[in-house]
Amino acid sequence: MKKLIPVIIFVFLCLLVANLTSCPFGLNFAPFGKEDVAARFEKEADAYTDLGTLYEQAGDEYTFLLFTDIHFGKMKMDSKDLVSFVTDYGQNHSESPLRFVLFLGDAADHGQKEEYDLYTDFESEVMAAIRAGDPSVTDGIRGQNFLAVMGNHDLFMHGYSRWKKSCYPFKESWKFTVRTGSTERSFYCGDTSMGVLGSNQLDMLNAKLRKDRNPKIFLTHSPMSQLAWNKSIGALPLTIDQDDRVRLQNLLLETKTDLYLCGHNHFGGEKLWPEMMEVCFRSFTECQGKQYFYTVTVNESEKKAVINQYDLKNWQSGVTKSITASLR
Repeated sequence: MKKLIPVIIFVFLCLLVANLTSCPFGLNFAPFGKEDVAARFEKEADAYTDLGTLYEQAGDEYTFLLFTDIHFGKMKMDSKDLVSFVTDYGQNHSESPLRFVLFLGDAADHGQKEEYDLYTDFESEVMAAIRAGDPSVTDGIRGQNFLAVMGNHDLFMHGYSRWKKSCYPFKESWKFTVRTGSTERSFYCGDTSMGVLGSNQLDMLNAKLRKDRNPKIFLTHSPMSQLAWNKSIGALPLTIDQDDRVRLQNLLLETKTDLYLCGHNHFGGEKLWPEMMEVCFRSFTECQGKQYFYTVTVNESEKKAVINQYDLKNWQSGVTKSITASLR
């Protein structure tokens, strides 16, 4: 038995290091309190908010900016390239300016206050550039048009309370609508930051989505599908827990959800479900030497959404990938 003790200690230390340095869920999470999704959704009013109509216009086309997985604290992040893009876009796309920003999680790498301070500064700079291009876009309460989903890294090291103070709309799950000349579309955010939704949240989403007759777009952090494959890692096990995934998938397919937009795996990918497309976005933090962000243009009369990918450092070279998804 004494001979086994060093082996046991070595294996334990290896597992500890792996958990503390890897992206998937592990010992970085505090296994109690509000870091637990079940606890976060004990009271719906504390976890969910309806933001109402975020944007309204007579025309049928609108565009928003989207990115995911910034991971402030992991690497030095400079906002100037994205601000330059936003400024240029505002000057050259007056017919369809950027109306709002969606961020799909992992603002912080370790859930620390200084990382969230960097995020809020970044948010302010991007929104200032958007408003400079189109003064009609206002941010009212700080960040009103810059909305964040919670990611797994945002909860690391008891980061929940800091996330709630820094990332508008300061709720784990939320909804808003965009009203155009021909239709009203609902955007829903679900909390998959721990790789599960939990029965409380799923029950809440079930009631709200089934009551809402609008076509929908669902926003969250974790993919439903195994979308990414990396040569050195293989398939990336970063999807939602199977039982929750099946229930959520059925709910979305039954409630006129056209798009499922997520991040988390950094490498990106797409999957076409019956009457719904799942798009996992590549990360804004460096992955394989690149950083990416996206514009999404929704055209309700043409029943399509065009998702354009840009390389942050080389955005002036134009779109690096374009995806067209059907809407209803």
